[in-house]
Amino acid sequence: MISASTLCASLNVKSITSACSAADFASVAMSAMGLIPTAPRPFAPRAKGRPITLETVGDLATVFKMSQTATAIRLVTYGSFPAMLIYYEQGRRKWFLRPSNDIPASLWPKEQLDPYSVSANLLANSFANSKAGDTRSDRWFERENATKYYVRES
Repeated sequence: MISASTLCASLNVKSITSACSAADFASVAMSAMGLIPTAPRPFAPRAKGRPITLETVGDLATVFKMSQTATAIRLVTYGSFPAMLIYYEQGRRKWFLRPSNDIPASLWPKEQLDPYSVSANLLANSFANSKAGDTRSDRWFERENATKYYVRES
């Protein structure tokens, strides 16, 4: 079960925000990348074709007995779709992971979580409305012409 203090939400250039401290990131990342054994079965085949959503993170975390943060890192790294993982604490970006070469290196997430994003709404409403939604990409990324594009948060 996800607590109000933990949020994993995804975008179609999929961004997952998740509560874990920056100090814990290294150990979580090592675990997620398989440097620390976490499960007897391979992760990538179980993640193949699965959407990057709260439900998928929860399902895979249960199967592999991993934290949701470690699972989210693995899902954006080994999943079938280009994705980013972005961690915000008190509305400010602390770190992000962009493992896919399909996402341009010039695409940087904003320093502050936009209060009108689906993720901000999920945090404010304790996941009462955890439905997917399209939002303008300028709510997530500082890039010229970003208002012309949309991302899906789910």
